[in-house]
Amino acid sequence: MAGNGELHSLNLADGEDVAPPVAFGYPNGKSYALNLWNNIVFTTTSQGCAGNPNQMWAIDLNDPLKKVMTFSPRSGGLWGRQGAAIDSTGTAWAPTGDGVYDLANQRYGNGLIAAKVEGKELNNPRLEVEGFLRSRRDKTDHEWFIDPSGLSS
Repeated sequence: MAGNGELHSLNLADGEDVAPPVAFGYPNGKSYALNLWNNIVFTTTSQGCAGNPNQMWAIDLNDPLKKVMTFSPRSGGLWGRQGAAIDSTGTAWAPTGDGVYDLANQRYGNGLIAAKVEGKELNNPRLEVEGFLRSRRDKTDHEWFIDPSGLSS
């Protein structure tokens, strides 16, 4: 991914583009790692670099239109420096930090979000929230716990 937000497909032998670059992110956004699952590329952005939103991004390389799909936690940044972790079902997981947790208003700060590409119809793929795990700080021993009551689907 280039600094201008374009995703490049490169020949590993010589570094030359093998296809035209595709607009994937915002210029000067802080994208963390590109992760590939079943020809879908995922990344996350954080810290509001250059005024860009903190969100999870996906693009299906098989989609002829190369539609960019995003999911925003609406609070806090996505802090996993290796980008989203993708499980065997294609669900992408990313931690959120420095935000507000407010399930009723779909603000998913300070926890772990899960999103999945839904809809394979032409022109209609989307990145949808699959769930959320909220962390809470125990006041006695300062350990982090996963709060299953924060799971939504």
